[in-house]
Formats: sequence, C-alpha cells, structure tokens
Amino acid sequence: MTRTDIINKLIDIYGYTNYLEIGVDNPKINFDLIKCRSKTGVDPAVKRTSGVHAVTSDMFFLTCREKFDIIFIDGLHEHEQVITDITNALAHLSPNGTIVVHDCNPTTEIMQAVPRKQGIWTGDVWRAWLHFRNSPNLSMQVLDTDYGVGIIRRGKQDNPIKDSTGILYHQFERAKEHLLNLVPVELEPISVCIPAFEQYGFGAHTLSALLETLINQKGVEFEIVVSDNAKDNSIKAVCDRYPGVKRFKNELRGIAENINNAVDKAENWSIKPMFQDDLLLSSTALADIAFALKFNKWVTCAGFSINEHGKAGKTRLPMYSPSILRGQNTIGMPSVIAHDFNDGILYDTKLRTLVDCDFYYQLHKAYGNPGVIKKKLIGSRYWDNSTSRKQGDLRPKEVPYLMKKYKYDTINN
Repeated sequence: MTRTDIINKLIDIYGYTNYLEIGVDNPKINFDLIKCRSKTGVDPAVKRTSGVHAVTSDMFFLTCREKFDIIFIDGLHEHEQVITDITNALAHLSPNGTIVVHDCNPTTEIMQAVPRKQGIWTGDVWRAWLHFRNSPNLSMQVLDTDYGVGIIRRGKQDNPIKDSTGILYHQFERAKEHLLNLVPVELEPISVCIPAFEQYGFGAHTLSALLETLINQKGVEFEIVVSDNAKDNSIKAVCDRYPGVKRFKNELRGIAENINNAVDKAENWSIKPMFQDDLLLSSTALADIAFALKFNKWVTCAGFSINEHGKAGKTRLPMYSPSILRGQNTIGMPSVIAHDFNDGILYDTKLRTLVDCDFYYQLHKAYGNPGVIKKKLIGSRYWDNSTSRKQGDLRPKEVPYLMKKYKYDTINN
C-alpha cells in the first residue's frame, strides 16, 4: 500500500469528508488522487490548482479556523518544521480524526541527512515522530511501507518513549521497531467469535444466515469460532455444513459465559464478536475492521437495524457515552464492536441486560474512546426472539450492581 492507498482507505472506513494536505508539491502524485468530498492543499511552491494555498503551512494555520477529518503531512522534511506541523494539525483535527505523516522510516543514514544530500530524501522526520511518542493521549503507529507512513489518532500511547533527546541515527536504526512503533502494512488475521444456542427454535436459521455472510469475506485471513450452548444438536448440525468453522461445546448457560468461551478459544489477537442473529453487510467488512484495528485498540461499526421480517431500519452509528453504565447503551450489541485480545477484560457473568455496557466500559477504561467506523458493516436484528427481549429489562437490578462494582468516582470519570 502507498500513502495514497492508506489515506483513501481511512477516508472510506471512517466516512471522512474534509481533507488537508501539507506539502502538495506535484498534485498529480497524491493530492489529485485523494477521494474526499472537500480537499485543501498547502504548498508555497504550487502556483496552480483549485483548493491549494500557495503559502507556508505556518501562515496557513495562523488564519485557519477550520477542523479537518484527516490531515496529511508531507511538507518540509526537517524535524523542527514537522513538529510544528503536527502540533498545528492536532489543534485542527476533528473528533475521530487522523493525521498521516509521510517518510517516518528512512532506510539509510544519508537518506535522512539534513541538509539534503541525495535524490531520495526522507529528511529527519523520524526525530519529529519520536518527539510525540511520549504523548500519553495519542495513538501512534508507523506502517512499514512507502518509507514509513505514520498514523496519529487520539487514544493511548503504545510503549511510549520517555526521552528521545540526543538519539543518533545508528541508535535509531537498531531500535526503530520500538521507537517508531513500526507495524507491518499487512492486515492481522481476525477471529470471529460467535456465542450460539438454540435461540427458542430459531438458532439454526439465524446462525446459517450469519455464516453465509462470513464464508465469502475477502481481503484478510480469519477464523470462525462458535461456542455451542445449545441443549440440542441444532448448532452442531449447522456448523457441520460449513467446513472450517471451529465449534466448541459449552455446557455453561448464559450470554457472558458463552461469549467468554468463544473468545477464549480464539487463536488470533484481533477479536470480532458476532451474535448469531446479526449479519455482516459487505464482503470486505472483516478487512475494513482489521484495517481499523491497526490504529485503534477497539472500534465500533455503523450499520442498520433489521426487524423480525428482515426489513432494514434506520442507520445506527455506535458511539461511546460516559453514562453507559447507567443503562444508556449508545453502542448496541457486541456485534458492532471489535477489539484487541486482552485476557483481563471479560464479560461479567453476573450480568444479563448490561453485560455489554459493562464490557464497553472496561474497554474504554483501558484504551479510551473507540475508533468509529462510519462505513455500514453490521446488520443488527431487533426482533421478538432476540435474547434481550426474551429475558426482559434487568437494568433496575443491574445498575446498582455496576455502581457498586466501579464506585461512584470511577463512573463519573
């Protein structure tokens, strides 16, 4: 993937509409190829082109009052200027926005020399990148492609760098994987974890419908893990029809018990829970989710509701709310999330109605806000035979339990 591919992918899955490019140079190389509703460029050397301001980035940001969904920094490749550009970009970044920084990973010492000594030149952008690697509220990764494509989002820093002052290039070269938080551009495999049961006589039908949307997923390696909590052989019969589905019998009844068992059997780091009566809406849904998980510890996915007749309802955009433990579930069922594996975060077996809210709170406490995928990927059924409707509303009983579990001061943070 090139920087252009990565930027367009970010725009696609996050639903970005407002793009800023710092350092346009030749618009045909990148700027003209970006697919976004609104595009703004900044480069003092570019004299033509609608939407490109022929000023320095410092001058542009001095008068700019606009927020941008995605900002690409590829201007003057000297670390002092890149630090300034990233600082300004952070101040003009919209919520759920992304900053992309080019040329973070030079492959030779002369390539990063300042002043420039050869044609292929990254400059010492890597020094600017390290400057921000101790910022606790930023999530930062460099994709190992196209001389290092850095991704900055609001979140929590992975393996922060305490002090990068005085690091020499040969020291950087030996430890660049850690210093940059360098990750492969290839997508990590993902485990789809499905807690299943007979579902009041409809379980075989709903699971079959879900598996049909899973078996033809493309663009990423994945496994399908089914935790079978059925009292009969209905789930086994369905799984037997789909080669490759990994089915594990679970004798412990309960939503939390069953999904915990499915996740426990997963072999991959990336986890995608799916309830058996929900659906994936595109053949690239898992690939889109796996791409987003490169830059977020957990994500939520847009989609639409499906009623008991199979009719699509309104579009839903799951967002985290601080009041989620009080029963205001602004995210929805676990089918709309995906997350990194963490064996310290489990679904609470003492809960039924708010089991998902509790889990989301734990993810938020560990990782901050989720990345919000605005591309519609998940169909969530809301029907008479859903587990939530069958078991009734237990919020009056479960909210006090959660208030006690997390203490009042924790909930209010």
